[in-house]
Amino acid sequence: MGRRANRDAAIVLAGAAVVAAAIGWFGMERPRRAELWACEVATALDQERAWRTYLAEFPAGACLERALDAMDRHAVCAKTRAEDTREGWTRYLGANPKGPCAVEARARGDALSECEAVREDGTAAAWRGYLARAPGGPCAGEAREALRDDRVQWVGIRGATFSMGANAGAANRHPHRRVKVADFQVSRSEVTVRQYRECVYAGACGLPGVTARCNWAEVGREGHPINCVDWFQAQQFAAWAGGRLPSEAEWEFAARSEGHLQAYPWGDEAPDCDLANSWDGIAEEGGSEDGDAYEAAGGCGKNGTEPVCGRPGRLSQQGVCDFAGNVAEWVADVYHDSYSLAPQDGSAWVVPGGPYRVRRGGAFNYNPLGVRAVSRDWADPRNRGPGNGIRLARSVKER
Repeated sequence: MGRRANRDAAIVLAGAAVVAAAIGWFGMERPRRAELWACEVATALDQERAWRTYLAEFPAGACLERALDAMDRHAVCAKTRAEDTREGWTRYLGANPKGPCAVEARARGDALSECEAVREDGTAAAWRGYLARAPGGPCAGEAREALRDDRVQWVGIRGATFSMGANAGAANRHPHRRVKVADFQVSRSEVTVRQYRECVYAGACGLPGVTARCNWAEVGREGHPINCVDWFQAQQFAAWAGGRLPSEAEWEFAARSEGHLQAYPWGDEAPDCDLANSWDGIAEEGGSEDGDAYEAAGGCGKNGTEPVCGRPGRLSQQGVCDFAGNVAEWVADVYHDSYSLAPQDGSAWVVPGGPYRVRRGGAFNYNPLGVRAVSRDWADPRNRGPGNGIRLARSVKER
């Protein structure tokens, strides 16, 4: 028999099989046809809902055993789905490589593995990348929560004219004068190690110092203020974060809760450890850069910083944390030894120039007078002492 004859015979046999199946199908009673049809549909879909429907309609049907087996397999799926761990999905695939959840298991296992890798990295950049790839992924909520603490939180400060400086005490805060400050915003907290680390990873900031009492290389200090940074690094971070360093006038205005005549952000009460992380020793302005006197007297931060916004009492009326103590904050101004020719519009005083830059607020090794809102301090802009930190400001449109 030739090739064409073979093909013709096959067509005839296939046609006969279809006719025989049709005769068999239509020869059945209607309930039997309905049951077989439901079984075939459930088998093709292989979904728990389809098998549940089949069992409800045909509890003793011809596909009962197949249906019960499918329900068991889907129960394992449901249990694994409820556990929802990488290990659980891996076990499922090992036992059911072609099971009804095999595709889901591979996808979910891969997604959870990515979660673990990002969690181990732990940087804001890693979490941001994860959210960009998988905004609805299994770690999306965790990523958003992690990034919430890494964003700069801005607090609005309403501008006004206020009395800056003093006519008593150190000469560098004289004379007491009226200064007009425009509306602006200030960061709620001092810049943290975690925030500064992202700037370094982005290649926009230089490495801070790592000598004694520096937070950068210390385990568990991510929520502490970054310290051991110089004025130029503070400028780098401010530019990267979309802000700037505050002027002295802005800083003092905000630290006095929008220019009130008060000694500290919270009022006139002398600071204790609930109000400021400072040295509770003899009330002389300035600090002990070597920390010896501070350590002997017993400072609130145990000779170092504390986490930012760590105590509710350390707030201005606008809710800004740690204006007093913890770390002294670089501002934009060049240091001058009085306010005699200082601007009265709230801008930074940078002309004429000079060798030093201003720090405000005092640090953990400053005594109570040194952390007052009017107190001024200065340092070489290249100084990376453990008391140096950063707070940001940014301008807003006039109301």
